[in-house]
Amino acid sequence: MNISKARISYSFRSKCIGLDVRRIFVFSFKLEYICKTFPTNNQEGASEKQSPFLLGMKKLGEKLRELINTDAAEHGLFVVHHTVSPTGLFRFYLDSEEALSMGVLTEFTRHISRTIDDGDFGEHPFTFEISSPGATEPLRDIRQFRKHIGRSLKIETEEQTYKGEFTAFENEILTIQNEVKEKGKKKINLEEVQIPFDQIKEATIILSFK
Repeated sequence: MNISKARISYSFRSKCIGLDVRRIFVFSFKLEYICKTFPTNNQEGASEKQSPFLLGMKKLGEKLRELINTDAAEHGLFVVHHTVSPTGLFRFYLDSEEALSMGVLTEFTRHISRTIDDGDFGEHPFTFEISSPGATEPLRDIRQFRKHIGRSLKIETEEQTYKGEFTAFENEILTIQNEVKEKGKKKINLEEVQIPFDQIKEATIILSFK
């Protein structure tokens, strides 16, 4: 890869989440490659069909995704999801089945940056970013759920929205102590509901700052 300059930056922010008010650090590592050969047709609004640059970015994204998927498992990590912008910003959000270690995420990011340095990833400039999903992001992967047992979740299905403590996860079925408020009363009753994972449209952690 023909690189004239590389910029690396770290950023941390913290939030208190969960019933035990643990402090969770949301980690972001950014590695930006500025290449000597710049594209000449990266005009804003250009269609993907007309722009070799955007086609190149799509192929690069596929190559990066394959690399991340292959190597993440060796570090106890997995890709939750990723995004690609037309300007060449690739964001990969990683998590683990246990509490996410910032040390492991940092080491993995360094490993990937070394792999990119040694590989052929074209001559177009691009920004590569690895981050934890963040406390307010939806739980997208089935492997994310078990470690959040004991926390309160908001779960949306096609038929209904549930809110309450997440108490069990067996055979891809979540058990929630759903909070039901009686009409005209302040009292909240709890009813146990079981929700198959494949029926979930969106699941998020209910943050508690008490």
